[in-house]
Amino acid sequence: GLPVVPAKSFVRGGVEVRVVGVSAPERLGLQPPGTAWSDPVAAVAQLPLPADALVVVLAHGLSSRVPALAAIPGVDVVVDTHAWEGVWGPMLEGRAGVVRTPTAGSSLLELRLWVEGGVVTAARQRTAPLDASVPEDPFLGALAPGRRAD
Repeated sequence: GLPVVPAKSFVRGGVEVRVVGVSAPERLGLQPPGTAWSDPVAAVAQLPLPADALVVVLAHGLSSRVPALAAIPGVDVVVDTHAWEGVWGPMLEGRAGVVRTPTAGSSLLELRLWVEGGVVTAARQRTAPLDASVPEDPFLGALAPGRRAD
């Protein structure tokens, strides 16, 4: 499996993007052996979140906690990865943008963010069917080599 790290950082368009993932306690079976559950909001709040980075929190099974995650200083975007039915556009929760992923990996969600002065000023999203017709993105492929399953 992939190593457990507090956050994954990369630079896109001259902006540092820091991605953090948290999940509900009943999702522990998806975690590596020895992983202990702690409150996801407290866990994100105690991470060093650089003010000049775009901080994205992936929240799995935590829909009721999304507002609290979005309220953490330094969090810019929360991706609610619950299996949502229908189409949801980007929303604002306080200062942070919130997006919801489509049902059960049925579609690829592309989120484009415009950032000025360290603040998300606009967000657009689109979905595409998730199948072999979607070309592999070299950047994403480099993050998880050998993980594509056609």
